[in-house]
Amino acid sequence: MAKKIIIHPGFPKSGTTALQASLMQSSEDLEKQNLLYQPPLNNAHHRAAWALTKYTFGWDGEGGENTPLAAWKKLCQSSKNSKIPVLISSEYFIRVGQDKIPKMKAELGASEYKIIFTLRPFAKVLPSRYQQSLQKGKTWTYDKWLHSLLDNSKPKISLVDYAGIIETWVKAFGANNVTIIIADESNPDVLYRRFESAIGITNETLKPAKIKRINRSLTASEVEILRQVNLRKPKKWKWAQYRYFIRGNFVKFLSDNPSKFKEDPKLQLPAWAVEFLAPYSKDQVERINNVGAEILGDAASLIAHSSESESGAPISVVPVEMAADLVIHLSSISRFAGISTSALVREIGTRLKRSSRFYVRILGAFITRIFK
Repeated sequence: MAKKIIIHPGFPKSGTTALQASLMQSSEDLEKQNLLYQPPLNNAHHRAAWALTKYTFGWDGEGGENTPLAAWKKLCQSSKNSKIPVLISSEYFIRVGQDKIPKMKAELGASEYKIIFTLRPFAKVLPSRYQQSLQKGKTWTYDKWLHSLLDNSKPKISLVDYAGIIETWVKAFGANNVTIIIADESNPDVLYRRFESAIGITNETLKPAKIKRINRSLTASEVEILRQVNLRKPKKWKWAQYRYFIRGNFVKFLSDNPSKFKEDPKLQLPAWAVEFLAPYSKDQVERINNVGAEILGDAASLIAHSSESESGAPISVVPVEMAADLVIHLSSISRFAGISTSALVREIGTRLKRSSRFYVRILGAFITRIFK
């Protein structure tokens, strides 16, 4: 039985994907240093977390995936079978509330626990969370999504309540067993060094993973194209179809390739949202500093500042070259499905001769016609 288990429960959008890929890449070196990191799939223990929290991946009632409890049981058993400390990582574990933490501890069965949180500034997290909502088929505009989250008499702040979640885990595991790592936006490698320190392994063990996937954030134009696609996707689709065609092909094509358009900005927070978040984030930092846990990095860097804001004006046109790249890539999928896209490609070619810009709403209609 593993006497010690280290749990990295998030937070989402704090460098977790890169960190998990690095841990998997270094798993042999970790084992030599007396630490087991052995997720069954995709570099992390997501399925076990989904099973424990009963999280439905996809559209509930429309083909969404419910993970069998066996995935959690399997993780518990493999941890008990290990003769060395075990590291578990999935940002979905933050969904384990105060009522389920005792069950989690009992079923994992370790005598010692270490909890490690990774955090990123609020102004960086919210744009990423909006993109994630679109990748589940949502159609709301960025501004409407932000208002639904923040601009209410009782804001749904629990979605980004770092301090509240940390306080829950500190209460369950003890402040001495919790470490909080603050990501450094100016130097991504700092995350690896601080994580090494937290888990007690040799410096420079963790390095950026040598993988083909970039998994970058989408640009503002790409985000709006995705929203337009969602507006026009076939109503008859189930989650499996959306996951294959849009998430697995359209979004993957974008996020796995560097953007060719340097002038296309990243999605940022509009000024009103930064203004709203400033006092809230200051309160969060004060609470985080007071939980008594070890903090690696400057918690004050989590506070939203006006310099991180933008006008929030909606994107209405994109470079035609971007439209051409997307349609040509997706035409290969349509051929596989037996659908002709020659008309779409001809239309793109015509527009390339006439103009350098392309209306996003028209591009969205073109893309979704491929899959109908």
